[in-house]
Amino acid sequence: MTKPHRTRTVLAFAAMAMALFAGAANAGQIYFDDFSGNATDDLHGTTPDVTTDGETWIARSTYKADGSFTWESYAAMTLAFTPVDGLVYTLDAKIENLTGQHWVQFGFGKGQPSVSTDTNWSGRVWDLLRVAEDGSNSHATFLKDFTGTANWSDLGLLRYDEPLDARIVLDTTGGTGNWLATWYAKADTDVDYTEVRAATVLTDEDIDSIGFTVYNTTKTGQLVSFSLSDNTSGGDANGDGIVDAADYILVKQNMGQAVGVIGEDGDFNRNGEVDWDDLQTLLGAMSGNSAGGSSQVPEPVSLLIMAAGLPVLLKRRRLVAA
Repeated sequence: MTKPHRTRTVLAFAAMAMALFAGAANAGQIYFDDFSGNATDDLHGTTPDVTTDGETWIARSTYKADGSFTWESYAAMTLAFTPVDGLVYTLDAKIENLTGQHWVQFGFGKGQPSVSTDTNWSGRVWDLLRVAEDGSNSHATFLKDFTGTANWSDLGLLRYDEPLDARIVLDTTGGTGNWLATWYAKADTDVDYTEVRAATVLTDEDIDSIGFTVYNTTKTGQLVSFSLSDNTSGGDANGDGIVDAADYILVKQNMGQAVGVIGEDGDFNRNGEVDWDDLQTLLGAMSGNSAGGSSQVPEPVSLLIMAAGLPVLLKRRRLVAA
């Protein structure tokens, strides 16, 4: 028979779990858009699904609200964004159904071209993505003005029309003059991102936007999603954009382990292991102390799992403190 005091303890932790998850939030999300609009509507002037101060897309008419785009040389779509020292930013884009022989550009840049002119968007840290129908591949990473070029592989037998996830991590924790960029990519069949270029010092930190452009001729495609986040709140251990029971379970599994990069797997403070401080960050995010306004209530089973695990973590903390 279950002892009364044990039952009360589990119920108390379950109640605490319910209270914590009631305030679950998007972790450090600055922008997110899944382009759920209509193919007949322009993207220009629309508001991303997540935005910090009501910013809207500035985009040429070749970009539509459903994320589709057609060729117009140097046509850009941008969102206002100025990095600050001391943070780690992650910029993601998912692209599919590319056609044509030329390329698209994605990354951090300077300027927000008018929708009525051909003024270029100037990249500062960016990816050049080209998967041509003839099977040729010319993916590359760049810093300002096509400097610091580094080509990267096509991730195996990636077809031109298959989805590609591109990621750029901008680390400003080194302070002005020491910002670093690291480039990643992933095919849909891959479990993890591949680092396609190691951390590189920026040649120009004058950034005031993030964006996407199409260059040269006959290029069309589909943007599936576009997002920017930072590490100010933490708590999103599995990188799905939501702080929930899955993040708690991952932190619990990795307690005391040396894991992860860029905050994944629960090492939110990037000290090389998942520890008590990371748990506190997770609980703070769950209780609504993190940035963002969305919430997600987990399934009851997840809550019970969390409730059952909390005493173990607390006991571990008491042993360490002793």
